Amino acid sequence: MSLPEQTRFAFADAVPLAAVCEAFNRGFSDYKYGVQFDETQMERFLERSGVLRENSAVMLARGEHGWHGAGLALMGLDEQCHAWCSGLAVVPELRNRGHARTLIEMIQQKASERGAVSMQLEVLVHNAPALHLYRRLGYTARRDLLFWRATPETLVPSPAAGDLAAANAADFLGTLYRWQTEPPAWQRTQRSVERYLSDLWGYVMQINGKPVGYVACLPTAPNEPGKPRVRLMAMGVHPDGDRAALADRLIASLRAHLPDTTISIINEPETSLFVPALVGNGFDEVDRQIEMWLDLSDYPRNSS
Repeated sequence: MSLPEQTRFAFADAVPLAAVCEAFNRGFSDYKYGVQFDETQMERFLERSGVLRENSAVMLARGEHGWHGAGLALMGLDEQCHAWCSGLAVVPELRNRGHARTLIEMIQQKASERGAVSMQLEVLVHNAPALHLYRRLGYTARRDLLFWRATPETLVPSPAAGDLAAANAADFLGTLYRWQTEPPAWQRTQRSVERYLSDLWGYVMQINGKPVGYVACLPTAPNEPGKPRVRLMAMGVHPDGDRAALADRLIASLRAHLPDTTISIINEPETSLFVPALVGNGFDEVDRQIEMWLDLSDYPRNSS
């Protein structure tokens, strides 16, 4: 059943969670990486994304049986007033009518009122309609973020591989992030990764008893029974010495430690020192996004 062109907009804390779920599930139903959530899963997703409903916008459309969730813009805001849009979607039958622009302008306004001076987001390089919208709104490209995947079939033994030892991610994340040389995408900041702390697998790489590399992995549901998968959430190598060689050794060691596991990583900056290490250890680039930023310093604020 298609929804008629009768809509209203609100912040997500003013509508039932069921409407937020419906807006998300239907809005992303044809998205390349779309997922479907029930209400419990949605609450967990929002919490782990650093998204508050009070900062996020929802579009409702009147249907035969009342109002339904038909679009949303999710906004995260951290303690340092860094704002990001973690998702923007409108149901297919109501697209190209200016609704997505209304939704994102609502969260831009909210971010500005909360003290943010910029808004960031990512868009897949082949999503031409979204790219067009963001550019019209004034967003500018900052860098490319790459998706990588390695399967057991691409594992090639590497002489660089060494031993990894299990480690508690809570004990090393602070050090790992101090070692990083490039700002991570918002999904992989220290604060974002810490939201997954209870589920993370942590590993340390040592040379002569000294830690020189750390990696934190998140186990994910297998696509097929008996075929494990993990996502690399954070990785770093010691700033002293040959960082490129250490990065190569860390990735080679991880692959040797998890030979039967499909390993993925999302939003790795194209200029990351780990990119050559990923390529050299059997990872394939499977997609990429453009990280875009909007300056909010001169954004209009409500007088109220």
